[in-house]
Amino acid sequence: MVVAFADTTCVDVCPLITAALRQIQIALTPKERTEVQLLTITTDPEIDSPKVLRGYDKRYGAEFENWAFLTGDPAVLAQVWKNFGVGVKRRAQGLIDHIPLTAIVDQARQCDLPTSDHRQINTPSLVMCVHY
Repeated sequence: MVVAFADTTCVDVCPLITAALRQIQIALTPKERTEVQLLTITTDPEIDSPKVLRGYDKRYGAEFENWAFLTGDPAVLAQVWKNFGVGVKRRAQGLIDHIPLTAIVDQARQCDLPTSDHRQINTPSLVMCVHY
């Protein structure tokens, strides 16, 4: 499973993260798509309702057979963010600061953090990690 954190109003790294996940999805074979799940967890549940997320994921061409976009109760999501070490802070004008993390979680629930700097994201390397 590839887990990423993003919000729909972000104009900085979140579009890069989402585009990278879409490239991973495209690179997967049909068999791999049955084995590899992509999960984007919002860092702004106050704005990112299910309806808002549906519009966001469509902009990137996400195919839902193996990619889910998660929102929910802010208190519950805060615990998820904490478990992954993702700090989230609301700035002025409602913008969100958060650690731009993408993690690969294997079947044994071991977490590999290949990159947290999505300005330098290497999508082919992430694809290789997913293939193994």
